[in-house]
Amino acid sequence: MPDQQVLETLRENGAYTPPEEQDMSRALMALSNRRKFKISPEGVFLLKKNPLDLSALPELYEESSKGSEPQIVALCMAVEYAIALLDHDTGHGLKDSEVIAVLDKLGFKPESSQAGLSQYIQAFLQLELSLDSYSRSDIRQALRRCLRSAQRHHKLDGERGYLNFIHHLIH
Repeated sequence: MPDQQVLETLRENGAYTPPEEQDMSRALMALSNRRKFKISPEGVFLLKKNPLDLSALPELYEESSKGSEPQIVALCMAVEYAIALLDHDTGHGLKDSEVIAVLDKLGFKPESSQAGLSQYIQAFLQLELSLDSYSRSDIRQALRRCLRSAQRHHKLDGERGYLNFIHHLIH
């Protein structure tokens, strides 16, 4: 369920405009203004301000929401953007096998406590769920779809096939 306090804080600081299309990630719309906003494994920050107080994933889940195809695509976009951005920010140091392992674990339990890439993806998901309504099932479906894509591109294109495929999201 969208967190009205987070929405209001982002709007007040000019860091968020809702997308016109359903298949666009709301988190990416907020992040598109990177001069005002940053996300890291430690949290989501408005620059020159304290971190946003985002609720934990389990608190943000809708009881029973059947995400539409455009909503699942938006979630996939947020997950893939998180992966591509972390890969870019770490000098392209990730490998598909690391991404596949993280997506596999998160696909079973999105709220599991892990560090590194997992925590980064979870921060993006927290922001996405703070801006729109999704169920735990929607999150798991999107993570599994990203996992299948990572496995397919890794198999076809080598150890960084998936990462090279999603790299366009940040450029």
